[in-house]
Formats: sequence, C-alpha cells, structure tokens
Amino acid sequence: MHRVCHDKVHSMFTEKQLQHEFSSAEALLQHEEIARFVAWVGKKDATFMTKHRDTAARRRKRKR
Repeated sequence: MHRVCHDKVHSMFTEKQLQHEFSSAEALLQHEEIARFVAWVGKKDATFMTKHRDTAARRRKRKR
C-alpha cells in the first residue's frame, strides 16, 4: 500500500477496527471516505506525499 494511503487508513481507524472490520483492501474500499480518498489520490503523481490528521472519532477512541 502506498505510504499516503497507509497513513490515511491509520489516521481513521484503530488497530482493532482494522483487524475486525477492514482487514482487506476490498473492505477498506467499501468505506465511503476511503473510496473518495483513493479516487482523489489516484489523480496525484506517484511521488505525492502528505500528512493526515486523525479524525475526531479516532482521537476519542484513542483516549479510552
């Protein structure tokens, strides 16, 4: 997985969510925000790099 996509996935989901709900690329692509992100980043140059912020929901889960 491209580093930008990997970072996006980890900024949105906990390890537990990835293990149980999104353990495959197909499952990740079913998530609306990931699908939009993949469509957007697919238009970028292969060397494109950016940083992602955690979503509010992810930050709340991390505090637990």
